Amino acid sequence: MAKREKLLATVGAGRKNVRIADLVALMTSWGFSNRRSDHAYMFQHPLLRGVTVTAANPHGREKKVFKKYVDNCIDAIEQLMEVQDE
Repeated sequence: MAKREKLLATVGAGRKNVRIADLVALMTSWGFSNRRSDHAYMFQHPLLRGVTVTAANPHGREKKVFKKYVDNCIDAIEQLMEVQDE
């Protein structure tokens, strides 16, 4: 199992306790480019035209991401895997 699949399994298993650094590492390992603004992280991939995944900038000491943003990122990775299989 490659490093990015292990990271995907780890993030997918603990969707409520994901740090933003882990989410950024996961998305960049799958080839997504990261654009950060003051309020959010935006991920895009050249194979998924028109798809932008957004994760709001987390607040607090532990910098945990809301579950809905993690779910959106995992859905985008699944879409990418389908496109790459074709």
